[in-house]
Amino acid sequence: MAARTMTIPWPPRALGLGPPLNLVTLSRERRGELRRGVSQSVALGLAAAIVVAAIDQFIFDGETARRTPALDAHPTPLARVLIALVGSLGEELFFRVLVATAVATLVWLALRSVATFRAVAVAQWTGTLAAALYSCMGHVSMLGASGNLYRVIAVNAVGNILYGWMYWRRGFELAVLTHWVVTAMLYIGLAVLR
Repeated sequence: MAARTMTIPWPPRALGLGPPLNLVTLSRERRGELRRGVSQSVALGLAAAIVVAAIDQFIFDGETARRTPALDAHPTPLARVLIALVGSLGEELFFRVLVATAVATLVWLALRSVATFRAVAVAQWTGTLAAALYSCMGHVSMLGASGNLYRVIAVNAVGNILYGWMYWRRGFELAVLTHWVVTAMLYIGLAVLR
């Protein structure tokens, strides 16, 4: 008797996850898409960093900027860029690849037979918002006694919703790039603004 194997498509193709970097770079037809995606990631990352800095400054009186170590303090600017890269990669793997995709898959499986025309969009946004909320709660736990819960949620929600959108539209790698740009700009930029 032949053994049967069960395969679990992760994530389901119908969820519409953007193409991985290796497929885009190997295909001549898709290289332009990669260039546009990188440009979009950097531009949206810079814009999100500006929005986060503005929210911090105008709503929370610059508390995030005050908590960011000065540039002449440890870690060095280069170390901050590398810390931002490693942190962005780790968070995207956990919050987007694991949490957002799992939630989106469950929602899509539940909705696909009753709301086929909107099941994918609802699933993607539900996964994105669930991962953003989970990420915000993770950052809240790092507050300490003197932290402002609303500030942490507000400044993290902006980026996390953007990273989720990039993940579904452009793929994992460009979500990491966007996250890295936002984090590096805040970790260095807020220190410059102090």
